[in-house]
Amino acid sequence: MLISVEMPDSADAAHAYLRDGALPLGGGTHLMAKLDDTAGTDVRLVSLRKAGLRGIDAEDGVVTLGAATTLADVEDDPRLPYLSPCVRSIAAPPVRNLATVAGNLFVPQPYGDLAAALLALDAELDVLGADGARREPLERIAAEGLPQGDLVTRVRFTAPAPDTFRFHKAARRRLNSGSIVTVAARVMVEDGVVADVRLAVGGLTHRLVRATGAERALLGGPLTPRGRRPRGGGGRLRAGRRRLRLGLVPRQGLPRPPASRPARGLKGERMPSRIVTLKVNGAERELIARPSTTLLAALRETLGLMGAKRGCAQGGCGSCTVLLDGRPVVACLIPVVTVDGAAVETIEGQADGERLSDVQQAFVDGFATQCGFCTPRDDHVRHRSARP
Repeated sequence: MLISVEMPDSADAAHAYLRDGALPLGGGTHLMAKLDDTAGTDVRLVSLRKAGLRGIDAEDGVVTLGAATTLADVEDDPRLPYLSPCVRSIAAPPVRNLATVAGNLFVPQPYGDLAAALLALDAELDVLGADGARREPLERIAAEGLPQGDLVTRVRFTAPAPDTFRFHKAARRRLNSGSIVTVAARVMVEDGVVADVRLAVGGLTHRLVRATGAERALLGGPLTPRGRRPRGGGGRLRAGRRRLRLGLVPRQGLPRPPASRPARGLKGERMPSRIVTLKVNGAERELIARPSTTLLAALRETLGLMGAKRGCAQGGCGSCTVLLDGRPVVACLIPVVTVDGAAVETIEGQADGERLSDVQQAFVDGFATQCGFCTPRDDHVRHRSARP
């Protein structure tokens, strides 16, 4: 059960809570869904929303992503066009507006597509640990995990040269689906042959892997549309697939934050309910919320705004979509105490009295409402897209 959500205003304060046993909460798109599904012991979270860890810097060819930078921030940044296809392959816009860079590093496979891209780019992590700040290669953290209580604050990598980075994701659906296999590659070609290559693969096992065998096969040869077979022919590939199927390839993954980890630090005390102020559909509203109260529950059960629906409670169906500070988000995965002071717009706020918005009227005119359960999601996303 979620008993507290801390809201530190600095990385050092967030690190102190983690050292005391709390779990980090980035966007919550995985952890909150897991908590909703799991009955266990008391859990404390520390939100990184206000810890000063969001932002993107790109200077002298080095890119720095704050740990709490959202995937939508990465997608929208014109300095990072090579990462946009990767980010757009992840979930839906209301999820990408919440999900964070650091969260994507530690979400279990077959998710973590951005992490595969960053591994191919030889990214390094700035980490706050017991002995202070340090820098770790992402490859090492992907293989060995992050010590409990440590906090990733930034991700750094060298921007790839034009036309040297490639990303491909095979999934059951074109959009909003976990990967069957994700491949990210940075390939440098000089004088017609591969001079340097980094190849990362996700989705096949419970952790990201560097495809070092494929790298060796590509190195020093021409890069053609058909590619090159590894030395020794296809037998090695078939044997590798057999080892994978038989479990001979390790399937351990990045550490998964257990939802049932006992709370510590506050000696099991529950955080008292808080007064939360929101600007809802242009009007300031106050409510009293427990740590476990989601934004969706606050809107429906406390404020009586029933337009956003509770559907999957996993962030997948989008029927709970609202606009948070102007961006569509899934309200079922957001502890309302973490968005104190934010502006929220629900479907009820789009109409001007009895006059529907243009998008709402278009839905009516086109008989597009169907059963009406998911209409708020579609209306919100299209309404925002139609704005100047």
